[in-house]
Amino acid sequence: MSTATHEVRRDSDGELVGYLRDTDGTGRMWQPLTVFDYPLGGAAEYVEAMTAVEDAGLDYLHGPWWFREDTGGAWYRCAIVEAARSRIKVQVTDPDYPHDSLYRTLDAPDPAVLRKTPPEGAGPATG
Repeated sequence: MSTATHEVRRDSDGELVGYLRDTDGTGRMWQPLTVFDYPLGGAAEYVEAMTAVEDAGLDYLHGPWWFREDTGGAWYRCAIVEAARSRIKVQVTDPDYPHDSLYRTLDAPDPAVLRKTPPEGAGPATG
């Protein structure tokens, strides 16, 4: 089974704002994705998924995110500073982050290591 991926570009200037991925190879259900392939919501019919990408667009990247360095590690607040297909660079904004480097590159981040919503027990989204 082949799953197609379509680029979604802003009409006004052609800027890439995300992707749609055919979830079952039939073209009936599509997963809306950010520019780095992170899910923007559940699979939906094409028009609904396209609307999700167009509405969220690049604005979805702004504001606080949370990441962890492995699937069992602690969550840390961060901000996305660069985003490309299947890779992002984040600036760590969490004062509890134990390392000296405040920038991390995450390859193909998925919800197990990167999330937009605070993990349970996280402090306020101030960073």
